Amino acid sequence: MSIQPPGQSLGFLVSDLARLMRRDFDQRVAGMGLTQAQWRTLAHLGRNEGCRQADLAAVLEIAPITLARFVDRLEESGLAERHRHPTDRRAVQLYCTRAGKRLIGRMRAIASETYERALGGVASGDRERLTRILVRMRDNLAEPPAAPGPTRRSSRNGR
Repeated sequence: MSIQPPGQSLGFLVSDLARLMRRDFDQRVAGMGLTQAQWRTLAHLGRNEGCRQADLAAVLEIAPITLARFVDRLEESGLAERHRHPTDRRAVQLYCTRAGKRLIGRMRAIASETYERALGGVASGDRERLTRILVRMRDNLAEPPAAPGPTRRSSRNGR
């Protein structure tokens, strides 16, 4: 593999693209009154309704106490609600309210505008291929790495 200029390495491009897409989306949702952390929490909650608060914190890769503050604000805004878990008194399950679900629908429409802007000039076949490649890469990295095999000692000096 050859060394590429910093702006063209895969890691840099993926990171830069994600940053630019977040910026574009943030600008589009600026008038909705949510912080990036809140809309991100709401978006993940919409895909994982009924999840435990601790599990959602793990998905978002944030501390449970940090998520608790985000959910507090979403509850105050009437977008999310907590329910006691039916079998675990210590656990709390999270749900979107009707207003939260409507807002997620609006957010998805706005996200589609960001995607269309990012994919401008990319043919549909290339879009599908890109999606398949990115899904494969994500799946590759989501699996734990294989355990290294037994190491072999150098046969130098007969050892």
